[in-house]
Amino acid sequence: AHAGQTMAFEQAPAFRFGADGMIRSDLGGEVFASIQGAIIAAWRLDEGTGLPLTPQPNSTATLGWRRGGIQISVDGEFRAPSLVLARNELATPGTVLAHAQASWEGKKWQGRLRIRNMFNTQCYNHINPYRLLGLAEQGRTLEFSFIQNFSR
Repeated sequence: AHAGQTMAFEQAPAFRFGADGMIRSDLGGEVFASIQGAIIAAWRLDEGTGLPLTPQPNSTATLGWRRGGIQISVDGEFRAPSLVLARNELATPGTVLAHAQASWEGKKWQGRLRIRNMFNTQCYNHINPYRLLGLAEQGRTLEFSFIQNFSR
């Protein structure tokens, strides 16, 4: 029991489906573009409803430039509204986010600087249970990573 509630879990017949894909193209010279997307769906067959916390369909379009060991790119990420819902599950609205990144690569190292959610857009992720409390995903973030290869 949790908070006065009795939880009972039972096995149910379910159907899961997923697909993802990516297309990447060099646009000439040092410019490149890509589009990628994914969808996962899961249904409870005996009730005709979705399974809880099924991810939202999403896609990302990227436009970038690279020369030597330097690469700079911007992304537009689209999260569709939640399409498959379980019984008593609230829908999650869709959103559009913008990201940017720059990376540098040497002979034995790689560095990357990334800004996620550049415009600090309030958004929700359907598989995050905190959305039920009205807590949005983390806003603008700055990520830095450095990888050093110590092999000879």
